[in-house]
Amino acid sequence: AFHSSFFKSTMGGKGSKSVKKSPGEPHRGVLSKTLIGHKDTVMNICFSPDGRYLASCSADKTIIIWDMRIMKPIHHISAHRAEVNAVCFSPDSANLLSCGRDSKVSLWDVKNGQRVYSSRIARGPIMHCDYAKDTNKYFATGSEGGCVGIFEVNSTGITKKIL
Repeated sequence: AFHSSFFKSTMGGKGSKSVKKSPGEPHRGVLSKTLIGHKDTVMNICFSPDGRYLASCSADKTIIIWDMRIMKPIHHISAHRAEVNAVCFSPDSANLLSCGRDSKVSLWDVKNGQRVYSSRIARGPIMHCDYAKDTNKYFATGSEGGCVGIFEVNSTGITKKIL
């Protein structure tokens, strides 16, 4: 998880300098670090529940998994055949779910960056995905055209739509 020293206040402009935060002082929400890696618009970002990772996805068809302890990418994944619209960590932070304009959802192993499973589950672009917060078993998607789907994840991958 993040330590409070991660959050710093800075003054913008040429010659910016850090402003130290006193203990007990509220966070000001000012930019602390910019993570560079995507070549096009960042579509979505998501912190892992354990706070160790940040995932970002982009119109450049990639996902980057960042290790927040060192503030560097650990995996740069060529993920989908079209823009990646959303990413979401499983509640145990072991897997990452992605969805995209290519109508697919993919499940990724966070430690090795490898695809665990991928499937075309919609007729149109999938705009958002989210895991059920109390289990690694279910996730939901939202697609263009007003469709919401709920799916089950099991040992063989992603099963049929429940709803």
